[in-house]
Amino acid sequence: MFVCALAVCAGNSAAASDEAANEFVLRAALGRVVDGDTLTVMLDSGPITVRMHGIDTPERNQANGKTATKLLRTLVEGEALEIEPIEQRDRYDRMVAKVFVRGEDVNARMVSSGYAWAYRQYLRREPADEAYCRLEAEARDEGRGLWAAARARPEPPWVFRARKDGR
Repeated sequence: MFVCALAVCAGNSAAASDEAANEFVLRAALGRVVDGDTLTVMLDSGPITVRMHGIDTPERNQANGKTATKLLRTLVEGEALEIEPIEQRDRYDRMVAKVFVRGEDVNARMVSSGYAWAYRQYLRREPADEAYCRLEAEARDEGRGLWAAARARPEPPWVFRARKDGR
């Protein structure tokens, strides 16, 4: 069983997090879904690529990669998107953000569906991110998505990428 070892920072209440999150949200339209955790969106200022914060989905050429991509497409296609930036740019020049549709955290939906891992390496120490770990454990325990096969032990995408890169 995976354990999420994150502690809530002192003085960081859920209410304060909610207030801060609502201060800077970008309204966007979907450009295209790149894969299960990356999409291109259209802002008033032009297109940007968004890497979804705190989750990692199978790569397109990995088992379940196409299914994860298709699920993300069904969650966001035709919807007005709300983008909550976490980092302005990652090493691939993508904005790292939480994506919302009608106030619902799409990143969390991907994890709860069983088609994304909580990407512990990048999670912050706050309740909203800790929830991703709980959602992943529930999906695994209930056999959703990647975890559907009996005794499923899908290869995490970060292991798949490292193996493909010869690391």
